[in-house]
Amino acid sequence: LRRTSLKDAPLSSNGLDEARGARAKLERLFSKGFVVPDVVYVSPLQRALKTAAIVFPDHPRICVREELRERETGLPCDERSPASALMRRPTFQNMSWDFLKPD
Repeated sequence: LRRTSLKDAPLSSNGLDEARGARAKLERLFSKGFVVPDVVYVSPLQRALKTAAIVFPDHPRICVREELRERETGLPCDERSPASALMRRPTFQNMSWDFLKPD
């Protein structure tokens, strides 16, 4: 956890599989009448952003919120990448970054 290579670590392959599984489960629930959320709030850490992009790929209101970050321990894994870099990624461009502190 102290390795700098873990700074804002990407979603692991296991995490990718779990996100895809969550999406499939939610799609089944939505098809049975469960209500799709009006808004999805997500942490600005890239593993959380990627999870939201997989689970809610076409959702029109995914809002990135700083206060949803994991606790700040000072460890590299809890440090986020600059928002300016993340919001330029095609996967995250449709998310709302309006509530995030500037870099």
